[in-house]
Amino acid sequence: MNRERITILSKSIAFKTAIFAWILIIVTIILFVVFSLPYQDEVILNRMKTEANDLVSSIINSNAPSLMIEDYHDIIDFQLNLIERSKSILYIVIVKRDGFAILFKKDNWEIDNLTDKFWLPDKSSDPQIVFSSLVNREVFNYSHNFVYSGIDWGWIHVGLSLDSYYEAKNTITIRTVFLAAVLTIIGFITSLFFATRFTKPITLLNDIVKRISEGNLSVTSGIKTGDELESLSNSVNKMTVALNDSRTRLEQRVKERTAELAETNAALMKEVKERIKTQNSLNKYTLRLEALQEIYRNIISAKSTKEIIFDTFKTLNAKLLNFDKISIMMYDNESYTASIHSMTKISDELTSISEEISIDSVQDIDKFNGLNLIYKKNLDKELSLTFLEKKMYDIGLKSYTTFPMKIQNEILGEFIIARNEPNSFSEDEISIIIEIGSQLAIAIAQSRLEEQLSEHAKNLQDSLKEKVVLLKEIHHRVKNNLQIISSLLYLQSRKIDDPESLAIFADSQNRVKSMALVHEKLYNSDDLSSVNFSEYIRNLGVFVSNSYKTSSKNIKIIYDLKQVFVSVETAIPLGLIINELLSNSFKYAFPDSFKAETEMNVYIILRTFDNQLEIEIGDNGIGLPKDLNIKETKSLGLQLVQNLIDQLDADLTIENENGTFFKIRVKN
Repeated sequence: MNRERITILSKSIAFKTAIFAWILIIVTIILFVVFSLPYQDEVILNRMKTEANDLVSSIINSNAPSLMIEDYHDIIDFQLNLIERSKSILYIVIVKRDGFAILFKKDNWEIDNLTDKFWLPDKSSDPQIVFSSLVNREVFNYSHNFVYSGIDWGWIHVGLSLDSYYEAKNTITIRTVFLAAVLTIIGFITSLFFATRFTKPITLLNDIVKRISEGNLSVTSGIKTGDELESLSNSVNKMTVALNDSRTRLEQRVKERTAELAETNAALMKEVKERIKTQNSLNKYTLRLEALQEIYRNIISAKSTKEIIFDTFKTLNAKLLNFDKISIMMYDNESYTASIHSMTKISDELTSISEEISIDSVQDIDKFNGLNLIYKKNLDKELSLTFLEKKMYDIGLKSYTTFPMKIQNEILGEFIIARNEPNSFSEDEISIIIEIGSQLAIAIAQSRLEEQLSEHAKNLQDSLKEKVVLLKEIHHRVKNNLQIISSLLYLQSRKIDDPESLAIFADSQNRVKSMALVHEKLYNSDDLSSVNFSEYIRNLGVFVSNSYKTSSKNIKIIYDLKQVFVSVETAIPLGLIINELLSNSFKYAFPDSFKAETEMNVYIILRTFDNQLEIEIGDNGIGLPKDLNIKETKSLGLQLVQNLIDQLDADLTIENENGTFFKIRVKN
């Protein structure tokens, strides 16, 4: 049997059916073996248990009186005879409760004292296969409790040989396995025989169907089984007849349809040609759009007029329009010159050049005379040539187009494309030139405007820098002038001995210094419109502290400042207010008689919320008089504070417990 036949057989229904039946037989036999062998083993063990139980019963019945009176002579003879007659008894052990034991083996006996739990167990147990040191081998040990007339005398142990057990077990296993193998083979042969017989009609039908599928509609099936297969065979025969009739009608219909399809095919071929023509036009238009989009992107991303021009030339050459020379000529009526940016193709290499010439040589405003484009088809046939046409003709150019680039009816220049062959521009190419020229005119005009705006912005920036320098110089000079005033006040105060007058001069000097600090911050800052007020407060606090510091007082300023920027108009009056309130704390909050339980502290707090600036200035000193009204006070400093609060349209709150706290709120 070759490999192909084996493969076909393995795929047949008969083979699959036989294998399925055979597997069922094998599973049944395996289940029989699995459950039968343990049962047979249990039967053999029960038989040995019965034998051991009979032996023990015989020993008890024959030797019970002797055991009770401890007459061991007859007992010994009986046991030795019993062992000698039996082939399966390996030992008999009679153990008394006190451990006294008589051990009987083949041809000998001995007395011993056995107290091990194996020989004197607590209760009866099932017989078991154990390794016995008495005979140095595995035995079937049976233990029986000897109770006579209500007296628990001891135990009788019988050890039987396992030779017959293993021999019987092996014999049963071999027979069972042999029987299973024989039944498996017989089952396979039987299942294959009956499966083949049952599936033979199906195989025959399968062969007939294959021949029908190959086109042979003359075959018939003659299956006579009297069952469903015969009915199926008859149905196949009817189907074959119907297929044969259908094929005849179909062939006739095909001939008719072939003639119709030939006519339809001719019409389709004509339509396909038209579609191909349309598709080619569409592809060409798509390529044109892609090239135009790239040109527009280059125009948008270009940084200068020159870059716009040359990037457009390169894209045109690569994707859209061939040329031998291309130029853009831009008029500059102010300098009376024309800038020419051109690109020439020589052996597929592009050469770029930019130059300026006199506008008289090239500009002829009337030459377009309302035309959108001038197209000279053949320079050889022109009776007279302009300056530019002569230059083109001299380098071998035969035809060219020039497009006037206009913005609001003003001609900025010309867009010129030339070729070495006459009559070389199609209508489609001329439309492209007009479209590109229009976009270039807009882009160049916009680029020029951006360059002008950039130049104007640069001039404005330079002017702004000059103004910033001047403002810084003004703030510097104001600061210097205020510093001179402060110095003059200091020099004047040195000639005054009256303490009150001296204090007035010192206060005036501090007020001038507070204003000078604002201008100092401004000319040292990059931002001339606002002052870093938290930094300003720290500098002012250091200055006031140094102004009033004495050896007998150790007053500390505690800051809690958020970084805030305020305008000059707000910074100067706020600075004067802070100066006055700090000065009051240093001068009056801690007199010589003041005994502070804690440190002498002055507090400055700066924070913002809801577009408002909040400043708290206070101390833990003696506080203000209880009847003090700041609006009616005669103190120049507090009057100045109230006036500045009104000037800023701010709110002032005074807390006069455990020291003094002034809380100021002003819009930032």
